[in-house]
Amino acid sequence: MIIGDIITFPVKDVAAEVNDMTPIAKDNSTMADFDMTLIYNINPSQVAEIYSSKSRSFHMVAKNDTYLMYNYITQTARNAVYKVARDYEALDMNDNRQAMEQKVKEQVQAAMKNEHLDSAITINQVQIRKIQPAQSVVDSANALVRAKNEFKQKEVEVKTAEAEARRMQALAN
Repeated sequence: MIIGDIITFPVKDVAAEVNDMTPIAKDNSTMADFDMTLIYNINPSQVAEIYSSKSRSFHMVAKNDTYLMYNYITQTARNAVYKVARDYEALDMNDNRQAMEQKVKEQVQAAMKNEHLDSAITINQVQIRKIQPAQSVVDSANALVRAKNEFKQKEVEVKTAEAEARRMQALAN
């Protein structure tokens, strides 16, 4: 006879989704959207200890599975993104995606170590899925590119006029 329920704990390659963040960039612009996935493993020998000693609010229950430390890790990852984003200009974030992923991973690992969870939880990978600057930043960048192109066009027109003037003077001589 079985009494109670069986609780299952996925421990390998748990994907923690952190979506719809709006971090502030180094240039003080707010990103329109920032989405990330953090993949972690739980040491199977630590499952009972984590489940019994950590707050239930740190875990997430979905489809009859209990994802240990899921809520805690997503919040820690969210905080890391907001901190790391301050190191980059809004338009430079996509070009620095790999460095940002590494910095977020390091920050989450440091948080796990501070909580003495570094032997229980392994952060395998951080994947930034979407970085979208605010529309005003994109519009401003496009306006700057347009102004630079117009300036170059004017420079070419001036050089052409100068060359034509030299040609006309040479013909007159």
